[in-house]
Amino acid sequence: GSLMYSALRDVLGEAAFARFLRDYHARWAFRHVDEAAMRASAERAHGRPLGWFFAQWVHGTGNIDYALRDVRVRRVGGGWETRATLVRTGGYRHPMPVGVRVGERWTIVRGDPLRDREILVVRTADEPAEVRLDPLGTTESVTARRY
Repeated sequence: GSLMYSALRDVLGEAAFARFLRDYHARWAFRHVDEAAMRASAERAHGRPLGWFFAQWVHGTGNIDYALRDVRVRRVGGGWETRATLVRTGGYRHPMPVGVRVGERWTIVRGDPLRDREILVVRTADEPAEVRLDPLGTTESVTARRY
């Protein structure tokens, strides 16, 4: 259960997740609920369909696993551009965080969970020292935990 709520927070974002919790509690506090009730509250907060999320977390088994491919860093104008291809390799979709580190600071972008493969672009003022999947360790990604 806690892993599902953590993944839902990642999908919704902090503000929408807070709206979801308020809506869900206001409508269903101290009552028995089902998946449809929870999903409706989450979709109201998110503003988009979440059938794919509930299908994998409630009805399926799998894991979150992604890979970075074809990472390229180049100087562009007065700064730097990092391009990396994010590829879903596990069964579960997730807005996977990818970080680019400059000094001690991470710039983090998230992939689109509905895409199996996409190119992410991060622009920084200084040359990146590192590019990593889930650099803050916030997901249950099999691959990211290896770093």
